[in-house]
Amino acid sequence: LVQGRPLTVAVNVGARSLLDRRLPEDVAELLGRHGIAPAQLILEITETTATSELEVVEDVLGRLRRLGVQLSVDDFGTGYSSLSFLQRTAVHELKVDRSFVSGMLDSDNDLALVRATIQFAHSLGARAVAEGVESPALLMALTSLGCDLAPGYHLGRPAPAQAFAQIVAASNLPNQRSDVQRVLTVVPSAGGAEAGERSQGAPAAATGPPPRRRAAGRRVRR
Repeated sequence: LVQGRPLTVAVNVGARSLLDRRLPEDVAELLGRHGIAPAQLILEITETTATSELEVVEDVLGRLRRLGVQLSVDDFGTGYSSLSFLQRTAVHELKVDRSFVSGMLDSDNDLALVRATIQFAHSLGARAVAEGVESPALLMALTSLGCDLAPGYHLGRPAPAQAFAQIVAASNLPNQRSDVQRVLTVVPSAGGAEAGERSQGAPAAATGPPPRRRAAGRRVRR
């Protein structure tokens, strides 16, 4: 908890980690050591990683999901087709790559791809996340499309770890999930580790490999 508010943490996972069959046990041990529920952790994987050595990756991801960890497909639409992977492995989140989001106001093709990806995510029972929201117009457009989460510099930038608690306190986030929620990021401070924190209704802790820096964002109305 930060300022009494429950948070989750999102961690990018590379191919080497996903090909390690011991990963679920290592994650479980770290979560237990820090007293964190598995659902408080979101592991982000890319399409290319998800479709490499499918048998091993699917086994590892399946055990992580059974553990209770949330799974997210990062940069969706930019890698090799992952439809067959998604047919076999249920995920909690699809993230639309910023290359589509940034052009959706000027390109009918980009708009159609973003809309289709949001609908596709929802049809799978997953959240839709649009990366790279850098203007009010983009946020409004994504809101109208029913996007669930919209991180980007329009809503806020990464903050030093020592300022994270003050940002949370000033954000007026509710303790329970609501229609609008921010995404907050901790970036490295002197001698500190990096931890990407997302306000999704659960406590957060940095476990496993260090996550990528993340801009702040906001949940949008469904």
